[in-house]
Amino acid sequence: MRSAVLRRPTTLVVLTVGATLVAVLGTARPAHAVAPANDGIKQAQAVTLTSGTTFTASPSNAGATAADDGADPILYTTDDAQHTLWYKFQPAAGRVSITVSSSDISEIAAGVLITPTQDSSINGNTSSFSEIVDDNVENSVVGQEGQTLLYTNGTDDSETMSFQTDKEWVADTNHDYYLGIGSVGDDSSAPTGTINVSITWTAAPTNDNFANATALTTSTSTYTGDNTAATPELDASLDNVDPYVDQLSMFSVWYKFTAPSDGLASISTASTSFPLVWEVCTSSVPSAGDCASNDLLDSTGSSAPATSGSWDAVNGTTYYLFLDGLEVDQESYNAAGPYTLDFTFVNSPPNDDISAAQKLNPTGISSVTGTNVGATNTILGSNPPATIEAEADAGLYFNDGPQHSVFYEYRPDKSGHVVIYTTGPLNTDVAVFRGSVAKGFTSVAENDDYSAHRSFSRLALTVGSGGAYYIAVDGSSEVNYPEDTFGLNLGPEPANDSLAHATMLAKTKVKIKGKKKTVSKGAGKVTGSTDFATFQSGEKNPKGYSGKADVWYTFVAPKAGTYTFTGTLADVETGKPGAALIAAYSGKGSSNLGMKLVKDASNPTSKTPAVIKLKAKAGQVFKISVDGDTGAFGSYSLKWK
Repeated sequence: MRSAVLRRPTTLVVLTVGATLVAVLGTARPAHAVAPANDGIKQAQAVTLTSGTTFTASPSNAGATAADDGADPILYTTDDAQHTLWYKFQPAAGRVSITVSSSDISEIAAGVLITPTQDSSINGNTSSFSEIVDDNVENSVVGQEGQTLLYTNGTDDSETMSFQTDKEWVADTNHDYYLGIGSVGDDSSAPTGTINVSITWTAAPTNDNFANATALTTSTSTYTGDNTAATPELDASLDNVDPYVDQLSMFSVWYKFTAPSDGLASISTASTSFPLVWEVCTSSVPSAGDCASNDLLDSTGSSAPATSGSWDAVNGTTYYLFLDGLEVDQESYNAAGPYTLDFTFVNSPPNDDISAAQKLNPTGISSVTGTNVGATNTILGSNPPATIEAEADAGLYFNDGPQHSVFYEYRPDKSGHVVIYTTGPLNTDVAVFRGSVAKGFTSVAENDDYSAHRSFSRLALTVGSGGAYYIAVDGSSEVNYPEDTFGLNLGPEPANDSLAHATMLAKTKVKIKGKKKTVSKGAGKVTGSTDFATFQSGEKNPKGYSGKADVWYTFVAPKAGTYTFTGTLADVETGKPGAALIAAYSGKGSSNLGMKLVKDASNPTSKTPAVIKLKAKAGQVFKISVDGDTGAFGSYSLKWK
């Protein structure tokens, strides 16, 4: 057997021919892995995505290149990336999540590209590709929020990025999303190996868009959803019209409600684990300027979104409700996840509008029960075509806040003094107006808390016959304008409301120093009410007391002696014994209405009656006032002996 060896400057090639071994010197050709089918962006592997189903693959990037198809340089702006694999997909509106990892490659770069306009394509100007820098990207890598780029950092490290797909980046049969995945490094050091990739697309909720808003109804009170895959609302110019566009990421969903009547619509998101912002819009075309923002700040100025709120709903009007997760911890993306929306609608009371004010008796006492639950801040004009204006615009904005006012009309048949007061669970604010819808209204009187100790309303005014007085009842601003039931009472002042009209106690005639005189009996009892009693001009309380509604009696001692007066009061607010206040005056002085205070007493603890003892001469005249201390008023009893 013969062997021949030929030397060449490169590689020795050995051939075996039959039984003879032949060595041939030739030029070396290094071995190359076959390039994967999806090596370039033009050869991107098409992936069909179904909502809720995850596409997974574990390809090797051995043999892949970093071809410049107008895409790779954009994809890798901070690192050299080699051996890139490409995928393409066409998701509809919703959310895409992509996860990459590898046990072979320590650092992987992945990013998503798309043509920026619908008339650009991969087959045309390939340099027109751009990385999606979307407001709705939420990457797990710190500092990478706001762009669809992620990097693994360490062998078998897994990283995920998520982003919204909305109509600004709509994929269709000619336009795809392109996912590029490659090794980080230069030509000589970039490793290759198996890369694990998963792509999940979740379709946007059905009420993602304004046009597909979910209808709220009065028959359903609780609505649940998930805004994780929701997208921004864009107008025809692809501008974000969501009311909170100043927040970078938007996961908005929409609801709508058509009011079946005038009433109060209310929502609550208190059961949701993350903060939601919400706004109500009325335009058939969504716009940020049309929506009335709820207050996102608490009294300290901190971010504290309201978890509940309400708005006045007008019969037949459709309202669009926008919900979105509030930006979390000043990061560049919003909160998202399952949420709960509680919705209620209450028909407005029959006397919600001043044109339908409930009429009170023109004379005597009126005592009615009412409610401001569902009352609105609207006033409807009576002349067609009907006009709708806020109570503030009509001069009825006395409460300086959300209005839930109901109205009463009082047309007195004679001039005089009347008192108006409320009872019941509602902490009220009451105001009296004169005027009309056409000309506007002017305020006559108003009261929130009757006194420091009394949270209901009570006011007195002088009325004239002819013309209407309108009484508005609302919840007090001190307790955030509540809604509840109440009692409204109106009546004229008692006959003995003033000193000049004091009632003589138990008249009888006796001889005093040989002359017959009209005096009071030596013992007796009278009852009455201070419900509509007032203080007259110049009147003041006995020292140390705080009555505001007294009546007057005259007592003339039938003979010399000591007389004991005992007073009790049933508090109209509580229905329980109240703090009665009685005082006796005689002669001339400066203590009250030109008289001298003789004796006074109260029972502020409500445990014992108020008792005073008067040492009198025969025929001596005393003026006795009966009141309630600490603002109490109601039915009273006055005994003497």
